[in-house]
Amino acid sequence: MTPTPDDYLRAIDAAKKATAKAQDYADTIKDAANKLGTWKHASISNIGGGYPPEVTGIYSTQEIDGREWPTIQQLNDALMGYHRAASHLKNI
Repeated sequence: MTPTPDDYLRAIDAAKKATAKAQDYADTIKDAANKLGTWKHASISNIGGGYPPEVTGIYSTQEIDGREWPTIQQLNDALMGYHRAASHLKNI
């Protein structure tokens, strides 16, 4: 069956969404990795804690938001989704 223009548009849309999700997770992880480059000043917020005030004070720039951190399953799903969508787009 020959793909229709709508088939192409759906494949492009799926690839864009999958790319954005994987990129978002990658950016979150890269940001955390950069902050952990100075790990002695790093903290993780929004998951409970008990860090001393000098670490979490208003001047802390090494805070990693725990709510934004993907699980390994979410990261795996995003990467698989990207690769599947990219493969489908190439083969449509």
